[in-house]
Amino acid sequence: KGEVVITALGARAVMLKAIENMKKNFYYDSLISTGLYRQYHKENGKYVRLMEADVSVAFNVKSPYKYSFHELVRVNKQRRSDNYETNGDVHGDHLVDLLKQNAYSYNRASFLDAKKIDFYAPKMLSENEKEYVITLQYKEANSATLENAKLVIEKETFAITRMEIEKYPNPVYVRSRYSNESRWQLVNEKDVIETNKQNGKYMVSSIVRSYNHHVLNPRTKAVDFIVEESFELFFDDYETSDVGARISKEGNYNSMTDLYTTKYGYSTKFWDNYDLLDEYPTPAQVVRDLDAKKPLVQQFKEMGL
Repeated sequence: KGEVVITALGARAVMLKAIENMKKNFYYDSLISTGLYRQYHKENGKYVRLMEADVSVAFNVKSPYKYSFHELVRVNKQRRSDNYETNGDVHGDHLVDLLKQNAYSYNRASFLDAKKIDFYAPKMLSENEKEYVITLQYKEANSATLENAKLVIEKETFAITRMEIEKYPNPVYVRSRYSNESRWQLVNEKDVIETNKQNGKYMVSSIVRSYNHHVLNPRTKAVDFIVEESFELFFDDYETSDVGARISKEGNYNSMTDLYTTKYGYSTKFWDNYDLLDEYPTPAQVVRDLDAKKPLVQQFKEMGL
């Protein structure tokens, strides 16, 4: 049983210190992060779509508290399966949506605002010699979502190294008479953002998002589809010098991506030697379900023709 160092700081004080030290701890300047993007969709218990891409994201984050669009994206390589979805969903740009879940550069998680911290009722979940683990829950009854969060905060620097944010339908939320009724009913949503330290500064190393929906029959209101979607972004390379020159030289950095329809040449050699797939392999069940339709490698090649 190792010795555990306990401090006199409460959860609220730790959160305020973490917020106060964000500018000092995190890298808030232009950089290009490169890594693996993956999304996969599940419909009524079976996986029906997969996309994977090597992407470079150019961040321009001068202020961690300003809500604005911060990224340009370049798709270096990609591959995707056939689409076996039957629920009729029309997808948007989920990669860009995923980037907007990065609470370090987007003011989407209001518990990073010191003025709002008391609305989230921070509580100390655990503490050891290296880190605090704090839980928060949004408690305003008129919010459209019920939001819970768990934060891991390093003791030495008060750097936030991990965030887990969960959202559910708010049981007290009443739909406005003027809002549209959707057949897509949220069951739950979870976002996990992690950081690692590069040259003395913390940078986002991964953003993972998953959400579940019930898709209702427009006539009977019965559940026609149970849809689960997952989106993952893992970075392993960071460039902080001459970012503007590199964007200009490499080209093809855009504010939106077109991963669903872009034609690509499938490179067996690239994907067989792609190191991030060793560290973050495609989930085995995704591969099995899609292989049952047609060999997945064949799908990758045919979608790229």
